[in-house]
Amino acid sequence: STVVVSGDAVYAFGAAEAAGQPQFAADHDIALAAAALEGMDKQSLQESLARLLQHDDHAVRAAVVQSLRGVAAPEQQEKDEEKKDEEEMQCVEDTMTSLADSEWEEVEPLAPAEPTTPPPPSAKVLGADALVAGIEAEDAGARGDVTAEFEDVLAATGASQAFRVGRVAVAAGEAAAVP
Repeated sequence: STVVVSGDAVYAFGAAEAAGQPQFAADHDIALAAAALEGMDKQSLQESLARLLQHDDHAVRAAVVQSLRGVAAPEQQEKDEEKKDEEEMQCVEDTMTSLADSEWEEVEPLAPAEPTTPPPPSAKVLGADALVAGIEAEDAGARGDVTAEFEDVLAATGASQAFRVGRVAVAAGEAAAVP
């Protein structure tokens, strides 16, 4: 099997090699170490990482830990998702088992509600301004509540009140225009 190491892991291997030497590794040495990683088998790579985790330099250990977090995270996430899915399925199974074991009592279905008709529109006249139609057409005494006068019309229509705003008297048969 082939194990590919990149990013921080390559840096960790380079840092470990450089930490034991009085000077930093040259770019050429880091490139050789990276090439060597490509040919390493899984067990050799694990042993190398384990030795780096025991390194005297804290920066080397920290670099290895950071690198391993990036590699291990996707695998751990997949395991966590599988565990979560298993727990959800177990919860569903437990609920279904619980429902199946429960005793159920029969109840009569509810009768459908009878449709109701909305109430008819309603209004109440509290007052009105005087009708202005000109002096020859006004009948001031005809304005106001006329419920008693129109009882038969109210009963036929379902209304409960009649109110006259005013009455206009116009002479019939005159040729002159009414203002």
